[in-house]
Amino acid sequence: MQSPERGATHDTIDATRGRTFLEAAFRAWEDASQRTPSTVEHVRLAGQDATLHFAGHAMREAIWPSLEHAAVTSEARGFHVHLFDSTESGVAMPPPPWEHEDLLARGEVKGYREGALRFTYNLGSGVLLAYDADAHRALVWTRDARAIPYYETACPLRPLWAWWLGDRGLQIVHAAAVGRNGRGLLLTGKGFSGKSTTALLCVEAGWSYAGDNNLVLDPGPPLRGSALYASATVRPGTLERMPKLAEHLANEERLDLEKGLLFVGRTWGRMLPDFEVAAILLPHVTGEPTSRLEPATAAACMAALAPSSLLPLPGAAHATFTRLAAISRGAPVYTLALGEDVGSIPALLAPLVEV
Repeated sequence: MQSPERGATHDTIDATRGRTFLEAAFRAWEDASQRTPSTVEHVRLAGQDATLHFAGHAMREAIWPSLEHAAVTSEARGFHVHLFDSTESGVAMPPPPWEHEDLLARGEVKGYREGALRFTYNLGSGVLLAYDADAHRALVWTRDARAIPYYETACPLRPLWAWWLGDRGLQIVHAAAVGRNGRGLLLTGKGFSGKSTTALLCVEAGWSYAGDNNLVLDPGPPLRGSALYASATVRPGTLERMPKLAEHLANEERLDLEKGLLFVGRTWGRMLPDFEVAAILLPHVTGEPTSRLEPATAAACMAALAPSSLLPLPGAAHATFTRLAAISRGAPVYTLALGEDVGSIPALLAPLVEV
């Protein structure tokens, strides 16, 4: 995927150039919305309302399945996100005021990492995100929405949500969550630790689902969580242990190239939109016959939670670290040693969410 055509070379990127570009980008969206069928969706994420303005079908088809669990009927009064692609609309994105060398880690753009005006352009997914905190609006563009990779459709607009929710004191974390009766369990740790498998085992056993990789947390007190996406990405090993999942995958024909993509809200319909965090679990696979829970510390939680939550997302590191520290102290912490008896895991965890 190519980036938008580049603007003039310069060393210092200022807000005036950024706002000039953003105004031109919004005019492009308006043009696209006139040329293609447009739809509007209203969502509520962690108690915050936003309106998504889709110009064209392709962008909606790529973005909406992971967010439709958050749909509300009332029109949002605050934050408005405008989305379009050039292939369907025939409208090009104006040249941005940066060069390729201005793109930093995580797609952030030098000069626009903090403050009211922020941009990311991800070379891998080809998605441009622009956030204007002062005007309570954002713009999302890609050259061809049908070429957005599966991992982006599983967790769409994540940097944008991180900016917007972070400005409201909320934190996106790398964790899974499931629960019952309005109480949820967070599962956090590095990849291959068993978060997604544990979450999906609980969902199969009748629990409600809040996410397998990304959640929104309000540090509180009390510590509360909210679902961000209704999707799950499934590794081959999880499919071997849970073969019934295969019939629900959205990308079964591409498993040789990517993880399985599952829209849990569509499959089971048991979403856990908002919940009290009853406990934080640090899973790891042991290979032993039986699974067990053991008490752990807030320091162990911080060590598991911080690296995978800080590194993937843009934003102010100090504020993020402070919120993560509060989250680690906000609920009892346990190590979840995952044995071969995977079918018994929901019953093992059930006492933690009993009211």
